[in-house]
Amino acid sequence: MIAGTVQYGGVGVGAGGVIGAVSAGMNPMTPAAAKGVVFQHAVMLGGCAAVFGATEGMLDGMFGPSLKNKVAAGAASGALLGLKSKSLSGAAFGAGMFAMLQFSWGIGKESYDDGFFR
Repeated sequence: MIAGTVQYGGVGVGAGGVIGAVSAGMNPMTPAAAKGVVFQHAVMLGGCAAVFGATEGMLDGMFGPSLKNKVAAGAASGALLGLKSKSLSGAAFGAGMFAMLQFSWGIGKESYDDGFFR
């Protein structure tokens, strides 16, 4: 569980840093402000990815690997990302969107693995 959390968190920090760098590069700002934008994106996406990894690892350990675990982990990380808007409706929207994304990805992967799309 810890290894998955660290792995997901590290990838999230890297992806958030890239997104922050692109965002900072598209807007004129001082170098100090650009560092702040990159850091903010990296921390937020890294935290969401770590929450996803920890939730998925914990549920996999308790109930065994399942698509339900990925959906619940997606909802937890989406809620965290939605809370950035400081509203309950934003958290609910983020949870729903990330849960739906994980469900769609899981169904597609299972269909592909079963040979449906080959």
